[in-house]
Amino acid sequence: AAKHAKEITGRDDGIIILGTIAPGHSALDARMEGARQGIAQYNEENGTSYTTEDLTTSTDAAEAIAKLDARWAAGGDDIVGFAHADFVHWHTGTWIEQAGLQGRFANGGFDLVPGVLDAIENGLAQWSIAQNPYAQGWVTSALIHMAIENGYPPFSYDTGAEVVDASNIGEVIEREAQFEG
Repeated sequence: AAKHAKEITGRDDGIIILGTIAPGHSALDARMEGARQGIAQYNEENGTSYTTEDLTTSTDAAEAIAKLDARWAAGGDDIVGFAHADFVHWHTGTWIEQAGLQGRFANGGFDLVPGVLDAIENGLAQWSIAQNPYAQGWVTSALIHMAIENGYPPFSYDTGAEVVDASNIGEVIEREAQFEG
């Protein structure tokens, strides 16, 4: 988030909004904390002074856009990026396009729903952290089966964190097409 904020805005300071659809959700909160830590590390390594602010958004596009727009109206000049703990960077991309704000701040988050892929492909979002559905579903099921049926002890399996951005969006869109239904 901080790297893209610097690249897009050229600023060394400003607010990166950490968006979430479900405050208090342990996994989403962990993603937000990871973003906070990453921004702090970027600040330390690059002499920047970005701060963070939490914003509750919504899975509903109209509601999310209204909340984004209201926050922008309350001091958008201080915002250098949005880093969502979920897929709302899709809705942020829609808002960016509708409001003519492309190039004003960075936008990214997690998950690879089709709207996120489109936002990255169209330059309305800069990144997303992908999930590996095979590792999170099929491999997990296979490990459970091996434990129950054959007595193999369970173990942790790293599902990885793939960064999807302009450099690999074409390959990822092609790969993810198999999950559209």
